[in-house]
Amino acid sequence: MTCLGEIVSEGDVIVAARGGHGGSGNKRFATPTNRTPWLAEAGLPGELKELVLELRMKIDVGMIGMPNAGKSQLLQKISKARPEVAGYPFTTTEPAPGVVTREWKSFVIAELPGILPGANQGNSLGRSFLRHLWRAKVIVHLLDGSVEDPSATITGVNTEVAAFESSFLQKPQVIVVNKIDLPAVRARIPVLRRRLARYGVSMHFISAETGEGVEELVEQILQLLEETPPEPNPLPPPAVVRLLRQSRSAEPQVVRDGLVFVVLSPKAERMVRLADLRRFQARLQLRQMLTRLGIAKALEEAGVQPGDTVRIGVVEMKWE
Repeated sequence: MTCLGEIVSEGDVIVAARGGHGGSGNKRFATPTNRTPWLAEAGLPGELKELVLELRMKIDVGMIGMPNAGKSQLLQKISKARPEVAGYPFTTTEPAPGVVTREWKSFVIAELPGILPGANQGNSLGRSFLRHLWRAKVIVHLLDGSVEDPSATITGVNTEVAAFESSFLQKPQVIVVNKIDLPAVRARIPVLRRRLARYGVSMHFISAETGEGVEELVEQILQLLEETPPEPNPLPPPAVVRLLRQSRSAEPQVVRDGLVFVVLSPKAERMVRLADLRRFQARLQLRQMLTRLGIAKALEEAGVQPGDTVRIGVVEMKWE
């Protein structure tokens, strides 16, 4: 699937499909002896495409992790967002954004639903929310400090994220170990710090329940956002496209389809499409125009006789 572009800011424009050239109106066919022409020229058809529109949240920080790691609780603690918080997994079924404000600084963070194996292929909620990480500048990886193997948990989530889009793991990432208010987790902090050091990213140990360590985390995120350069404009520069008109000097061709004389002339096909051939004046003017285009001569050379059927495009008429 080819991406045409992305609209990020007000005023961004993407040309999804180009329209065809307009046809000449009846005024174009006016002459000193024919001041009320009955002929006009149909426009060329525009491009026809089947498009898929995808909504991506414009966020600064994406919060990922396994289900029930405490993402909703942390979002509540640092912002005014009020996602559902419960003691069972998948209380969050769609990305939940929140605005974090500290003095004159602010950022937008979105909690993504819990990531399980196969999420990149659409398992669980999968691709319906991983796409929102496109616009995130920083990724916060929230980890339940009580899990048996935290390294395996982080590796599993990162594997799913990378399988969806490998460039996401190039973004600045912060590992946040939650639930240090539990005595068992607090006792494991030294061990967890050593095990998680191999990821080479900032680590924070917090309690989303009591708020311990949360403000230090927010300060770290603000610092990373300031240090992260803005992403380049995702829109490609507007292409200069020259639309070529149909050559007016193209020689018309006439072929036989049984008893029908078929005229191959794009300009004539555009002209007869709008003409009201029930009117004698329109038929007379059309005959004059076909003569000027060399079509009448081509028909006569092909052996057309008065009363024979002539087809131009989708229009059939009796030759007069």
